[in-house]
Amino acid sequence: KLYLNLNDPVHKRTQIELATNQHMYKIFYFLFVLCCVFATVLGVTRRNRALEEWYLGFDATVEASVAWYTHVTRGIRDWAAFLVLFSLMVPISLYVSMELVR
Repeated sequence: KLYLNLNDPVHKRTQIELATNQHMYKIFYFLFVLCCVFATVLGVTRRNRALEEWYLGFDATVEASVAWYTHVTRGIRDWAAFLVLFSLMVPISLYVSMELVR
């Protein structure tokens, strides 16, 4: 009897939950890649078009003189902003609905 208790318990999960988990992993991966791409494009655009878009507050003379870590922190901030903007793609209410149905 002790030997039977040593085994890990079997997790009962439905096929829809397993499929939903796989889709959520894909969505999070896509969200991460999308935020990286958009933050990179914004950084390149900010560097190349700083003089043309003066009304956005990008100063080309200041951009050239700031240290590298300022660009890194700005990139991280832009990535986080895109993460917040695109996070509505993640269907969190789907998990809540599945738990309520069960």
